[in-house]
Amino acid sequence: MTDSLALHPLQIPDCLHSVGPGWQPLLMRLHKQLKALASDYRVEDVKEKFGGLRVRVADRFDADGEFDGDWADASSPLIRAAEAMSQTICEFCGAQGQPRSRGDRDGGWIKTVCERCHPIRRPGAIPATFSPEEQCAIADHADELGLSVIQYIRQTAASKATQWQRERDGLHEIAERRGTTVEEMLQRGFLIDDTP
Repeated sequence: MTDSLALHPLQIPDCLHSVGPGWQPLLMRLHKQLKALASDYRVEDVKEKFGGLRVRVADRFDADGEFDGDWADASSPLIRAAEAMSQTICEFCGAQGQPRSRGDRDGGWIKTVCERCHPIRRPGAIPATFSPEEQCAIADHADELGLSVIQYIRQTAASKATQWQRERDGLHEIAERRGTTVEEMLQRGFLIDDTP
């Protein structure tokens, strides 16, 4: 053990960034419980795995180097309770949640999330290129319109493509009336139709 770790052991507050903000109050409660048992307890790992919280604390030994069984007996149930509780709390926002899969492929991720934070609430998957905020917005708007996520994305893409096609065709018509090309109009900065 390095001198800096001996002076300042890694504890739960040092590891909060390892999981989503929804689980941080749960971890801080566990920190207070463990600190009450041993103020210098040490964390070896804090992470999310298979949709649940995982916390590993270091074993403790007495002054003679003997394993401290009392520490293990007292800390293990607290850790197991926090880990079990994490599977009922949304990792992102702290609301009531449940383990859910991404749903777009076998072996995809599992996260404990609430209904609002779950990006896939209807059949179909939102591509991973969207941010979590965009995924929620897409799922919310699709729900409001009574569409599946895939139907919503297809309709939105088709609408945008049709709009682009009309705008492009309109620019070509303007360029033709002016006796030029769209590329030349873009270079000159003339994109409006001011011909009679």
